[in-house]
Amino acid sequence: MDISIAPLNSTDFQVLVVVADRLAHAQDNQQNYTAIAPNITCDHCVIRARYNSHKPGESTFIQCADVRIQSQSRGHWSKSPAINSKVLAQHKPLARAHRLIQSNSPKPPRLPEPNHMRGGLMSLLYGFAWNPVQPGHCTYKSVDPNSGALEFVAGFKFNIDSSKSIYYQHSPSNHTEQNDTQQYIADALLLRDVTRNSSAVMLHSHGGPDNAPDTVLEYGARNGTILRKTPIFHFDGVAFNAMVYDVADEYLTFRIVPGPTPDNYFLEFGRLVSDRQYMRISQTEESTYINYMWAEYNRNINSLYVLLGDENSPNKLNARIYVFDTLNGTLVSNLDLDVSRYTFQSIHLYSTTEQLLAVSPGLFGATYPAYTVVQIDPSSGSVTKLFEVTPSGIFEEYYGGSVVGGVDQTKGLLYHVFRVAGIEADVVATIDIVRQTSSFSQLTNLRHLYNVALVPSYFPAD
Repeated sequence: MDISIAPLNSTDFQVLVVVADRLAHAQDNQQNYTAIAPNITCDHCVIRARYNSHKPGESTFIQCADVRIQSQSRGHWSKSPAINSKVLAQHKPLARAHRLIQSNSPKPPRLPEPNHMRGGLMSLLYGFAWNPVQPGHCTYKSVDPNSGALEFVAGFKFNIDSSKSIYYQHSPSNHTEQNDTQQYIADALLLRDVTRNSSAVMLHSHGGPDNAPDTVLEYGARNGTILRKTPIFHFDGVAFNAMVYDVADEYLTFRIVPGPTPDNYFLEFGRLVSDRQYMRISQTEESTYINYMWAEYNRNINSLYVLLGDENSPNKLNARIYVFDTLNGTLVSNLDLDVSRYTFQSIHLYSTTEQLLAVSPGLFGATYPAYTVVQIDPSSGSVTKLFEVTPSGIFEEYYGGSVVGGVDQTKGLLYHVFRVAGIEADVVATIDIVRQTSSFSQLTNLRHLYNVALVPSYFPAD
């Protein structure tokens, strides 16, 4: 099901949220969903709920409601939306999330520039929204870390059966067409170029998602404008697991290359240069830790940290950290991490203290765990608790809430997305690394958002 909004007498609906049917076989089930309206002023808009039952002989169900919306200053917290008391009584995790937001959010009066703003620009999250009810289409959206509100930035229509797709900016009703043969955006692979305030993703140019993405798409991090689309020169068909910005127009890369036997792989460190020619620098043989999870680059000491998971520990989530010297491409070390108390699948560098941090739900298998910020020591493999972010009983065990480039390095803020247990609702946490405190956005829904990245306030304007 998706929930969308459009002006009166318009068919140009903007998707607000996409939700899955958790109890598809429970015909008498009633489920509550969370959707945040865009920060606009609209005297008469239409909210549309569209549901596809995927049953033979049944068409798509549509229900609409007339609404009026009044915008408010961006970056300032609105009053927490009212939630029906019966709903809160029936759903304990939602009630706890509501109380957590109320007790850990800044209160009016507000300062002229909130914590997320600097010089008139605001730190926002950005990601690609995909809607299974409307396949072949994705949009680039921003997320306000205070209110949780999503705003449309730009869009793509990836027509699977055609060699042409449409790119449009600012408004789907006033779009500009551009020829584009790409069909799929690679999930969980994104980099940011801080010098140009641009981001890049990998695209599949042909053959569907089973083929390795072979083209670099660069776009404005804030406005979504396509800057350049460049096929990798003499691409060999092995996908990249990680790309990070190094120097002007050059990226450091990491990938897992199949070896001569099914149980043998090579961990490969390389570089994409300005003409998108790939240069392999070094390879390290590996047979066990071949599940890629995350990579972080510490340019102060020329170290690329790569977090890998053990293929044979699906429940223990054993992990190992590889450290590459980015100047000469050599492997400096690889250490097993102590995950006896805290497991995680992403790491974040806080450059001021050169700490490697992670948000952990504890051990795998907890129902509604407490979440903790931990520090990883790449020289010893130790994992140390720093402070608790959320209590137990509120959020699902979920390892996918990390944000690419999720640390605001000037303010020491780490952003993370949590999923409220048992319901289609999320919150964005703003974690103060120095003060060891956290605040939370209003309830939102980001389940349909992929490749979520932070564009901090100190990035230059597009």
